[in-house]
Amino acid sequence: MGQNEEGKLEKWREDYQDLPIPDQDLSDSVRKATHQVELRQRRQRKSLLSVAVVAIVCMIFVTTINVSPTFAQQIGKIPGMSHLVELVKFNKGHQLAIEHDYFEEINETVSQGDVSFTIDGVIRDQYGMAIFYTVELEEDDLFRTPTLNEAKIFKSDQSELQYTSYSFGGLNESSNGSYSGTAEIFTDEPIEETEFVFETEIRDEKFEVPFVAENQAEPVTYHLQESISINDDEMIIEEIAITPLRTEIIIDYATDNDWEYLNIEDLRLVNEHGETWASITNGISGSGTTDGKDIHYLQSHYFDEPESLTLEFSKFQAVPKGLDYLELDLENDEILHDPLDKFSDFTFRNGGIEIYLDTEDFHYYPLGRAYDSEGEEIDDHYSSSMSPENGRSRLYYSLNAESSDLPITVELNAYPHWIDDFNQVTIE
Repeated sequence: MGQNEEGKLEKWREDYQDLPIPDQDLSDSVRKATHQVELRQRRQRKSLLSVAVVAIVCMIFVTTINVSPTFAQQIGKIPGMSHLVELVKFNKGHQLAIEHDYFEEINETVSQGDVSFTIDGVIRDQYGMAIFYTVELEEDDLFRTPTLNEAKIFKSDQSELQYTSYSFGGLNESSNGSYSGTAEIFTDEPIEETEFVFETEIRDEKFEVPFVAENQAEPVTYHLQESISINDDEMIIEEIAITPLRTEIIIDYATDNDWEYLNIEDLRLVNEHGETWASITNGISGSGTTDGKDIHYLQSHYFDEPESLTLEFSKFQAVPKGLDYLELDLENDEILHDPLDKFSDFTFRNGGIEIYLDTEDFHYYPLGRAYDSEGEEIDDHYSSSMSPENGRSRLYYSLNAESSDLPITVELNAYPHWIDDFNQVTIE
């Protein structure tokens, strides 16, 4: 950072620390704001839980992407940042941003006890930011791997940055006692601010790290309204918006379609050289739904500036229209509805659902929002897991419900049934 940025950062640190807000009041307001955001998101969108699980699982199956010589050379210009290679090797958008000097170096450290937390740098645009950080331990405490808890981002007015999706954690050990990671946050509205505080907790110690991130590149948007036929159904590719962090594709479907399309597994953008930008394989990826339309996120080619670009896809997860849910009898451990009979061995006990999927080769978490017998959303779903077990997948889904709430309905965000039909759209 230059002297001007350092001066602004120091002033911002002093102003932040001098604000007369009791810690408990701040914590209470943060929890309240977070709860309100989560409730709003649940009403507006399908659960993003499947997105997070897809991101985690897919990391296991992706071959390492070799970084380009230009990227490696650019990393060499940033002292002490060689660990970034490991963090961005699966994300070509992040690599391109660094190649084109769009990475903002921060190097701001806060130490508490035997732990130091450093924000190394940021890649940001109008609608999101990727924050790269390092956690360092003292030599006599290396046996305890650190974890981040309750990571949040605050603006200069002490209000929390309201997000639609957020991921953090997953620390990689880059050297003995040094761990690196990335936090990503995305919003619906443009982020106007440039001064922030990253707040987290590590080993019961609170860390508040102020930083300045100024880059606000505007999206490149293509308005398409391109109609595509999938067998006898209709898909409309409405819009593609490309930012330095990701590519957003908005898709709508005709109301008289016979099938409900849950995911497009191989959606990708291909340039004139055959180079592909597909789903993000770490961080925030996958898809969501808003206003009845699907939104798919791909890696960004913002800095690539291709001469031609083609959107390609062929593999659709689908269930019969109107049947994209499970109906479960909590009292009798019975599956009352499963669109194509892919689930079995359902049990409900101790505030959780355990259910099996008939394949272990499905890398999407299928269970979304849950509703009680009165049609009211059960808001207290807070954890889930999916793991292979004897040729099947065992799913767990925590649920604050009683057997008297039977039956309950659980939305399907993914499902192991596919329609194959290759299509491509040329982007002009």
